[in-house]
Amino acid sequence: MQRGNSWRQHCVKWATRVRSLGDWGLDLLYPPRCITCSISIECSTLLLCATCWEVIEGDALDRDEKDLGNAVVWGELAGPLREAIHALKFRGKCRLGRALGRRMGQMQLRRLSAVDGLIALPLHPARARERGYNQSLEIALGLAEVLDKPIVRGWVVRRKNTRQQARLSAEQRRENMRAAFVWRGIPPGRTWGLVDDVITTGATLEACIAAFPGAEADIVPIALARATGDIS
Repeated sequence: MQRGNSWRQHCVKWATRVRSLGDWGLDLLYPPRCITCSISIECSTLLLCATCWEVIEGDALDRDEKDLGNAVVWGELAGPLREAIHALKFRGKCRLGRALGRRMGQMQLRRLSAVDGLIALPLHPARARERGYNQSLEIALGLAEVLDKPIVRGWVVRRKNTRQQARLSAEQRRENMRAAFVWRGIPPGRTWGLVDDVITTGATLEACIAAFPGAEADIVPIALARATGDIS
């Protein structure tokens, strides 16, 4: 068994080196640029330049949290954070989700330490096939790395392929999300973080939590940003 573990570790080490060499080669052919402001960066694995990361983290520290209830939200949907989330959702920048999740986890470590595990807000299967990934799951994976918490999959599914929320009013959003989710499992006696990318009116997370068959207090909404209505 020990020899088998050693062999797997050896394979992982070599795979990491090969991947790093591949990234290095691509960086030579296509000089990497910051996803949000397009200035040159040292390597593509950084994704954003140091200035954009600093702005995102600085804005998050100054955020007003009084109207968020028990939700944990990193910052406002503005500036580099807004551009980063747009790139994650609409430009196929899947890796950015984990990077943002890791950064948020590091800065919100105290507030998220009481969460026992993470649940990514699910996409409808048709939307997941269209996008190729679930951005909320990518964010949750980054959070899980930092928090050392498990991610639970399959407990909640999205059974209704809803309209895009971005251009709907608050009331239309709530009606759009009515009966959109069903829970297939009940996390017993624990607190779970329900991860999404953006909270606008809160209609999506509210609909998911309303369908939860346990105590609503056991669910903590988590999002990268809050918005005023221009993205969902």
